[in-house]
Amino acid sequence: FSVPSFPAMLLGAQEFRNYTAHQAVHLDLSYTTLAQRVCSNSPLLITARQHGDTVNHVNSYLKLDAAPEAVTPPFLSVGPVLSMLCILMWSSSVCTMLRSLWRLAAGVASVPWSSETNYSGGTLTTVYRWRAVVYEGCIVLQFVMSFTLLLAGVRWLAGTTSVEALILNSVALAAILDIDPLVFTAMLPQKVQLAVYKLEPIMMHERKWRSLAESVSLLAICALTLLLSWTVLLGPMIQEMIEVKTALCGGRLDFVLEQNEITQRMYWITPPNATEISHIGRAVSEIAWSDRSSPSENSSFMAHEVQTMATWK
Repeated sequence: FSVPSFPAMLLGAQEFRNYTAHQAVHLDLSYTTLAQRVCSNSPLLITARQHGDTVNHVNSYLKLDAAPEAVTPPFLSVGPVLSMLCILMWSSSVCTMLRSLWRLAAGVASVPWSSETNYSGGTLTTVYRWRAVVYEGCIVLQFVMSFTLLLAGVRWLAGTTSVEALILNSVALAAILDIDPLVFTAMLPQKVQLAVYKLEPIMMHERKWRSLAESVSLLAICALTLLLSWTVLLGPMIQEMIEVKTALCGGRLDFVLEQNEITQRMYWITPPNATEISHIGRAVSEIAWSDRSSPSENSSFMAHEVQTMATWK
């Protein structure tokens, strides 16, 4: 049950933004910086693909706009709402199993314990005391395992940031609770299975307060699970996701820095206007699809427009 570490992602995002995202070497022919391509989830993105996937996951989970400055999620975001629903379903499934275990433990305790087990005609009249003790111990162990599964499953679901993976993880968790019936049907001898099926229900004296106490206890477990899931897991994770996107896409994105190899000075370069960018695109298209080895004289690509950093002003 591994979950993503957004504090580690935040450190990586800050290092990427400070040392890589605004390097002039990553500027393409349309004068789009690497930071702009990451935040727009450009299909042409090759470098820093993992950061682009992170921005895409944050936008889809929190239902944010594709704009880099969009960091405020709506009131009912798809990801958190679906996460809470999946956690509610998982906690309800575990509570159903807890109720079954409690009824099973109460049923075994209601059967008289003696020096031997008497089973006749499908009715369990007495049970060997040490067998009953071991059986009750196994039920206690199942209680511990159920609460452990509840906590691990909630942590796993709360840390899932993909809407599609949330559905798959919920189905996978539900399958865990079906392991016992599968093992019973697949591995135990047919004679044992028939004996269990023929066993008559154990008569118990049900009290009204006991049923009410069970319902209130299980409802409290579900409510406490949802409350802690939001305050301890989902709420802080959403804030960390917003911080990661802000570190990647906050502020100004349309500039690069380059160091002059001769003067060793750093230059701040902003992209040209749209007309100059379109000239570059037409020139590249003309050279790439033309039979000539160099551009024509009326080409929009001019030799004097190519300058080194030493002559750039």
